[in-house]
Amino acid sequence: MAPGRIVLRSFFASAFALTGAVICNEALAKKNSEKGAAPSIGAGAPSASLPQAGPSAVRQQSADTAPRITAADRDVFTHTQKAAMAGDAEAQYRLSSYYRSGRGTAEDLVAAFNWMKRAAESGDRKAQFSLANMYLLAHGAPLDVEQARFWLQKAAARGDERAALLLRKIAAQKLAGPSSVQPVAVDAGENSKQAAVSELKISPEAALRNGRAAIIDAACRGQNAALRLLIGAGVNIMAADEHGDSALSLASAAGRMESVEILLSAGADVKSRNNAGETALLVAADSGYVEIVDRLLAKGAEISVASKNGVTPLIAAVGKCHEVTIERLIEAGADIRPARDDGRTALVVAVDACSPKVVKALIDNGAPINALDKRGRTPLWHAVDRGDLTVVELLLHKGADQKITDAAGVTPFLQAIKNHNSEASKILLDKGADPRHATATGNTPLMLASHGGMVDVVQELLKRHVDLNAKNSQGYSALMIAVHEGRLEVVRALLDNGANVRLRNKRRETAADIAKYSGDERISQALSNTADR
Repeated sequence: MAPGRIVLRSFFASAFALTGAVICNEALAKKNSEKGAAPSIGAGAPSASLPQAGPSAVRQQSADTAPRITAADRDVFTHTQKAAMAGDAEAQYRLSSYYRSGRGTAEDLVAAFNWMKRAAESGDRKAQFSLANMYLLAHGAPLDVEQARFWLQKAAARGDERAALLLRKIAAQKLAGPSSVQPVAVDAGENSKQAAVSELKISPEAALRNGRAAIIDAACRGQNAALRLLIGAGVNIMAADEHGDSALSLASAAGRMESVEILLSAGADVKSRNNAGETALLVAADSGYVEIVDRLLAKGAEISVASKNGVTPLIAAVGKCHEVTIERLIEAGADIRPARDDGRTALVVAVDACSPKVVKALIDNGAPINALDKRGRTPLWHAVDRGDLTVVELLLHKGADQKITDAAGVTPFLQAIKNHNSEASKILLDKGADPRHATATGNTPLMLASHGGMVDVVQELLKRHVDLNAKNSQGYSALMIAVHEGRLEVVRALLDNGANVRLRNKRRETAADIAKYSGDERISQALSNTADR
């Protein structure tokens, strides 16, 4: 640290160690929620008659880095807000937690404090304990030990053991009131760090809160004053949680830009990985935080390093269809060719989930268009399976090979028929799909179309003079399959084009025998009329 003065308060460690608030919900829930922009702060806050904290007590996210608010979260928030405004103490408590964590609304510690105060005044002991902690940590209101003690006493009187414990800790440190909270000034440097650690009652290696390093909680929740204090006290900046995630990784996953800046300035290792082999850059890309991605890259983060299961930052961003992040990673030189452990490249992942714009960007920047996954499936196969005709046509236009089969011998054309997708089937036929290629079990496109009752595709295949009487490995012809499935229109089309009604399968059944067993008199009659010709 640069020379200077560090101001510490002796109550800090006790308050920080016992706060029972929500701990960085999104980041510690394995960093898999969708994130992005959020609306402006302040909607639905309590009335002006409630105590308000000064601007210095507010910690909020910018529109660029705030978690994206899903419709479901917004609905929960709105419902809870209505109940809270109607005087429901439990709803007021929950609404406060939503403002603190940014769930369903923008993060706003002032609004969180005000709603928690209303819940506490209604007699909710959880709210009373949480409000006391907010006073101790200056979350949404200025530091006020006397008010914290008042609300802890209220909660303890209602049987809250945590409140009683924290009261004892405060008493042990002789905090008689606000006048006794005297700042302790020490010189910066190695000696001052040791003094700070002693004053905080924590060790540089531990500083644990609920079993998790305090620096991790401070970073992923964006508690930047606490973060600076802990760093100044000499705590281990690269401490990791049980998943191996560092403060930098979780701050990156949670979109805490300022926390990331603080950690990077303090020397956090941008190349460190968690137990899954994920870097801070990977989790930032997965969450779609472009500014953090840029900052990590500027600090030397490796752009294409993969996790243990083969996920690169680009693949992670593509997996969530973060278009701006994808564009930025490509511009920065991300390798588009690597694949995950299952063989899926960024292009396959995009084809499965994203817009044609993302697919085109990857192709235009060198994504291998015919790369196979572990099951032998190409991007075109996956596009057909998804049923996105725009992407199917884009891949064909860019030169995708539709003759490549997967491990089961299924081409994209066969998969389109199996999915009963007539439009995709006809597009592929028009672009050169093999109308005769059969699966590993001998099922031809005509058989599969007959099975699905796809009369229009059957007609297209018949125009290409496919073998009407080919049999699969069980000896079934297209006509037998259509009869078995009760596809009358397909049966008529096949018969009109000369299908052989006398063929037998391996069970020695004819189409008429199958119709008889199924009890479909209309099909039996159509077969009989043909046999009589």
